[in-house]
Amino acid sequence: MKKSSQSGLRAAIAVGMMVMSLWTATSGTATAQDARPAAPAAVVTRAKVKSLSKGGYYTTNQCAVLVDGQVLCWGENGSLELSSVSGVVSVPSTDAALSGLEINPGPLSSDPNFDSTRYHYYPVVPNAAASMLVTPTLRDANATYTITGSSGACTPATSPANCALSVGVNTITVTVTAQDGATVKNYVLNVERGGLPVVTTASVKSLSRSTYSGSNICALLTDGQVLCWGDNIYGQVSSVGGTFVTVPVTVTGVTNAVDVSVGSFSYCIVYADETAGCVGFNYGQLGNSAVPVNASSAVLTPVVEYLGGPPMRGIKQMDIGDSHTCAAMTNGTVRCWGDASNGALGNGANTPSLDPVTVTGVTSAVQVAVTYSGSCALLASGNVQCWGNKTILGIGATAHVSVPVTVLASAGGAPLGGIVELRSTGSYVCGRTAAGEQYCWSSSGNSSSFFAGNGTNTNAAAEYPVRAQRIEDQSDLSGVAHIAPTTQANCAVMVDGTVRCWGRNTNGQVGVGDTNAYTRAVTVTLDTGGVLTGVVDMGYSEETVCALTSFGNVYCWGKGSDGMIGNGVKQDSLRATLVIVPPASDDARLSGLEIKPGVLAPAFVSSTTS
Repeated sequence: MKKSSQSGLRAAIAVGMMVMSLWTATSGTATAQDARPAAPAAVVTRAKVKSLSKGGYYTTNQCAVLVDGQVLCWGENGSLELSSVSGVVSVPSTDAALSGLEINPGPLSSDPNFDSTRYHYYPVVPNAAASMLVTPTLRDANATYTITGSSGACTPATSPANCALSVGVNTITVTVTAQDGATVKNYVLNVERGGLPVVTTASVKSLSRSTYSGSNICALLTDGQVLCWGDNIYGQVSSVGGTFVTVPVTVTGVTNAVDVSVGSFSYCIVYADETAGCVGFNYGQLGNSAVPVNASSAVLTPVVEYLGGPPMRGIKQMDIGDSHTCAAMTNGTVRCWGDASNGALGNGANTPSLDPVTVTGVTSAVQVAVTYSGSCALLASGNVQCWGNKTILGIGATAHVSVPVTVLASAGGAPLGGIVELRSTGSYVCGRTAAGEQYCWSSSGNSSSFFAGNGTNTNAAAEYPVRAQRIEDQSDLSGVAHIAPTTQANCAVMVDGTVRCWGRNTNGQVGVGDTNAYTRAVTVTLDTGGVLTGVVDMGYSEETVCALTSFGNVYCWGKGSDGMIGNGVKQDSLRATLVIVPPASDDARLSGLEIKPGVLAPAFVSSTTS
């Protein structure tokens, strides 16, 4: 047989990968040879190709010399010339993908489905999960993997591995190496493990309330200290806590607090000496022009009479909003400062003021509540006066007002009277009567809250106060002991110690285990099962609700992406979740001791043990 010489061989080499083709020529005519030698798939090498082998018509192998002196060959292997295993020698695989990834406890994330092209997952587990079992499945059996963890060893590292978890964020990495030894892919699990409920050094006395865009929750303790948690982007919670503080921490230096109000990336504390301090980002609401507008303070800054002046004194209670703040004073007046849009400062002007101004005509205020660009005051008479944004005036207003007007019970009717508690959120206001009735009003038609709770549709407005209704019989809600309005849900503590909520429920703010909208009041449940009971006070931010029980326990539910549930993770909670527990008592004394027959000698004293 006459041999024909090979006329040409061309190779394309790029970034350590080589793709080759073979041409032969017979009688001067170029013809493609059918798969001999077989062209390999793309190969990833540790060194670049230096040159390629040359062969004749019967050549059944191809080889490449690498710059590091190694030789790669492929093709037929019938005589074991390439490998001790007979057959065709294939190119090493570059497949470094997983075909499956299972964890226990799970799921992988809010979308539990595994995707081989998705390399980051965000599972959340309870505090009880001290470890996680990770089971990868290789798509190519010739690949290998190792499993490593940021919180300790994963054992064993090359088969279904048990990885230790610390409280907070943990990183578990599955590193897959392809058969070629060079192709590597990492699948990363960012695991958040919840924390244990925080045990305080003193019992919780009350919880903070918020108005517009509140992103923190605070707890006032019986010893005058304050615990806070949630968003920490401006260092308002902790100087070392990072962007989010997911468990309650003590506010540094506060020992005599009597009231706490949370605003937009900020909060204010009223002290026992009737002064106040505010911290966080300043839109004008911090009450001290030493902190410029659109700047922030990571330490509590005193509310002052004027720049460089003395602290403002005589503060009874405060409510901090998005960009303005109001304070009920001990002499019955109200003072406000910050942005004056729509007349929010109540002094007859629309001019912003970084120093406190006195609201016109209010002389008997006992409580204040602010909204996005409006304000209200509860008077000693039980009437409510509001000013600023027309939507919260409760009089069917068609224009904003810069001085107070009295909220009416109905169009053309008498004032809404008998109010003993006043609360607000960004777009509506609620009041509770001594008879346990809850009234709310706003003409904004805020479709995000279903705030009325009387079965109306999402766009229903309440220019005048309306009452919420029970879901089971559509009767008016009665027996209300405390109120807590938020942007996504409206809540009430009942006299029996349960909590009822209603609203849009985007993040579980209604607290019944789902995110369905509720236009009437339903009863909040625990994440451990059963109904939340024994509640004596409530706190809230824009989209998170918290409750204080008679035992000193604090539960939160709703939005948790900023760590506002307080249980160590940044995840929503659809039911009430335990956050704070009171300290265990160390009192092991008797209060009395009797014997029969006879009398004690000496008389019983609890401190005497003999």
